[in-house]
Parts: sequence; C-alpha cells; structure tokens
Amino acid sequence: MNAVYRLGKRFELNYGVSTINTANEVGFVEKISSGDSIIFAKRNVTTLVNTFSSSFIINNKASLNLRARHYWSGVENKTYYLLQNDGLLSNNTGYLQNKNQNYNAFTVDIIFRWIFAPGSEFSMAWKTISYSDDNTINYNYANNLEKSWLNQASSLSLKVLYYIDYNSLIKKKNWFYP
Repeated sequence: MNAVYRLGKRFELNYGVSTINTANEVGFVEKISSGDSIIFAKRNVTTLVNTFSSSFIINNKASLNLRARHYWSGVENKTYYLLQNDGLLSNNTGYLQNKNQNYNAFTVDIIFRWIFAPGSEFSMAWKTISYSDDNTINYNYANNLEKSWLNQASSLSLKVLYYIDYNSLIKKKNWFYP
C-alpha cells in the first residue's frame, strides 16, 4: 500500500507499508566450527516495512527531502537440518539452540540539494540508523519500534560537484593563421 499527498506546488508526503509472510522456507542457520557442520532450518519469516517520506521544493534550484523507514523481520525456526556431503538435508533433532531472530532497523535520511550553477550542485545529507537484533520474536509493533532505538549511528556528508568548461579556461587560438 502506498499513499501520496500533495500539499500545494512545493510539498509532498508519501507513506508506504509492505508485508511479506513466508511459511516453511528453508534457510541457513549457522556453521558449527568444531565439526564443520552446517545447519539449516525450516522456518516462517515475517517482514514489515513502514516508510514515510516528504519533499519540499524551495525553488527551482533547491530542495529538501526527508525519509524515515522502520524495518522489522521475525524468523521463527521450526525444524533443524544438517547439510550432508551430497548436498541433501537430514533431520537434526540433536540441535537445541534458539536461532530465532527478531531484527529491527529504523533509518532517517535528510538531504538538502542546491544547484548553484549549470551542471554544478551542492548536497548535504544527514543519515542515522538505529537497530536491534535478538532471538526472541516479538509480534507487537510498538515494542519492536521501541527496541529499534537501542544501537544508533549517524553520519553527515557534504558533496560539491562543479562543472568546469575546459574551453573557457584556455585562450581560443586560431590554428590556421599565425
């Protein structure tokens, strides 16, 4: 589902949500280094992505964009398997570790873009991510959103692109006459 709202000529809001539910998918769990064993599992995977973005056009040469996104994925392992030398999987009833996964990531991007000359632009971007990852699946959206703020990192980047016309830098010479 995606909704777009335009407020006047310069401001736009977007909201999108998507869900993916996969049942009985077979996927890699881990490699056990002590015996060089590779464990797979039959599992159910649920993914939910909420995205909010907005853009504001300041004038025909400058704009400001915001994007916030929450990603949640829960993996519930049902049956564990051992990878055989021939590439087939065999039941592994002795594997008792909890390798379920509950992963959250919340990202925010704010980008200012300014075209200050033909072919030349300045952009400034602030990006932050916060995430959490544990082995207890939580189907409560509010709790997952709150957990996503456990580990945070931010960055600020500046970029300047400047178009230089080589022909305007050198004197024009007439190659036919001295």
